[in-house]
Amino acid sequence: MLTVAVCAMLAGCSGPPAAADGKQAVLDKIKTESEGRIELASFEKTNGMQGEMAGVKTYDLEFEAEITFLDNCKWSTGLIAGDGGMSFHTYKLAANPNSPMGLMENVMNGPGTEVKKGESFNVSGVIRYLNKERGWSAERIDLKGAKRAAEGIEGDMQRISRAMRTGGKDAAKVEAAKQACILNLMAIDSAKDGWAAVNRKAIGNAVDDTGVNSYLKNSERPKCPSGGTYTYGTVGSKPTCSISGHALK
Repeated sequence: MLTVAVCAMLAGCSGPPAAADGKQAVLDKIKTESEGRIELASFEKTNGMQGEMAGVKTYDLEFEAEITFLDNCKWSTGLIAGDGGMSFHTYKLAANPNSPMGLMENVMNGPGTEVKKGESFNVSGVIRYLNKERGWSAERIDLKGAKRAAEGIEGDMQRISRAMRTGGKDAAKVEAAKQACILNLMAIDSAKDGWAAVNRKAIGNAVDDTGVNSYLKNSERPKCPSGGTYTYGTVGSKPTCSISGHALK
């Protein structure tokens, strides 16, 4: 989970921050980080909680929002170990992503997910406000999860796991497992790029699975929720799962 710094001040406000204040904080952060590649389609305040930290009053505004991508790009979603997590940061795609220079560029930009122009995602998070002399100040935004609006792909692995544990129709559970597997494949693909760039490997070279795993969460090989087996493949190829339908596009 990435903590995103925000510098918005709600001057002259005696009550807690409202939905409009939260929406503006998210708009400001999208403008700062996305380089014009993300548009806020909708925003909803879902909860709020007052508190106190070191003598300073706090307010956590929980929200759900829909964002739309205005260009093909890489979205910083924090899919491999060492990354802070999800943010609104986006990066221009390398002209030749499978070339050594393209692989290095992807690594320098950090882990993330390739998204296409027009794709929409539902995101959730919390805005932390502090009550200062001039009013409520939005200090940070913690983005906690995302799902593809059109297809329901859960970006928050805990949500998927919980949905699979707590029941529901078999078809829904199968779909949740499939989408969780696809997220694993995306993480492996990003990790392969990082390993190949650092080790100066060319397209078509064999990969060292253990070396790639060092770029993944907890340096461990992911496990398919449906019991499938992952094949990492060569540099430049997409990793695969032995379960039919579990595949990267």
